[in-house]
Amino acid sequence: MNMRADILTGYVMLLLLTCPAFCQGADDARKHLVRGMAAIEMAKGEEDLVGAADEFKRAAEIAPDLAAAWYNLGSVQAKLGQIKDAIASYQRYLQLAPGAEDSRRVGDEIIKLEYRLEKAVAFQTKSGQWLDKDGTFYTLTTAKDKLEIRGNHFRSRDDIEYRDVMIFNFGAIGDLGVEKLTIRLELRGSKLSGSWEVPAGKISSFDRCILPAEKGEAEGVLDDRNNSMVLRLVRAKYKVVQVEPPVFGDKYCEEVSIIETRPVELVLSGPLPTGGVRSAGLNSSGNFTINTLDTPSNEQSAGLKEGDEIISIDGVSVQQLATPVAKIRALHGKIGSSVRLSVLRGDGLFSSAETKNIEFLRSDISK
Repeated sequence: MNMRADILTGYVMLLLLTCPAFCQGADDARKHLVRGMAAIEMAKGEEDLVGAADEFKRAAEIAPDLAAAWYNLGSVQAKLGQIKDAIASYQRYLQLAPGAEDSRRVGDEIIKLEYRLEKAVAFQTKSGQWLDKDGTFYTLTTAKDKLEIRGNHFRSRDDIEYRDVMIFNFGAIGDLGVEKLTIRLELRGSKLSGSWEVPAGKISSFDRCILPAEKGEAEGVLDDRNNSMVLRLVRAKYKVVQVEPPVFGDKYCEEVSIIETRPVELVLSGPLPTGGVRSAGLNSSGNFTINTLDTPSNEQSAGLKEGDEIISIDGVSVQQLATPVAKIRALHGKIGSSVRLSVLRGDGLFSSAETKNIEFLRSDISK
């Protein structure tokens, strides 16, 4: 692999023009410049260019007016993905050699790097909490052009044909469980590709059967305009049969088998704003319930109490919001932004339920 294509080795001779023999440190600067060239010649991949960058950086420190050092440093930094540093090095080169024959080309390289930086910054903003259509939270983290998605994904009845043969079977306990889903993806343009995995585990703690670990390929599309992504995975549908003997004996697993494999679509929207109400979770009635409160906390100071049921957000009934995603989004916003909450307090059994109106400044719920 020839790593020298974009490094102008001839610029070593610029040392004689920009830092003449009487210039302090000229010989040392030239030595580090040549050592950097040697590191490039020996490099087998981009990761091997770190040594070259160090040598060019040392040459620039010894002789700050040496244009060749700044050009070559910028070129190596660009290859290493150090985009901000590469732009600064190229700009310094143009300041020192404004009449160079390649000044227009280097200027174009700066424009390209600025575009890459803009895209990189936009990509980094994708980190945070995302939601699927059912309101399940996923945590997304980014690194360069890669992203990782983790979430406790609820299994659907479509995923499992579940038979729990028991003496007293009250609706097949455990037929909806949670699995830990991890998806690792790489972004190319708007296209996503990578892999996913789920560790082995029971459907619920009551079960004897253990579903095997799964993994496979994932692909999809990132839609920046609508702040969403659509991912496609190929998942297995399982048949699970566990039996409890009618008289004596322990419940045991009789069968775990794959019925079929089929494509599954996962649609995520996000990231959510990091401001919200701590310990607020959707309940079975479709409203939010305040669970355990931190002490002290913004929630406590505002007058919220454990067990409060949020029934309206900024004057809009939670019940009027059609989907779990719409409800969760209504509760989130910029940290410190004001939101008007109406809460129902009291269970109506031992005390009469009453409605409280609370003005609340959204907390940072990202930590």
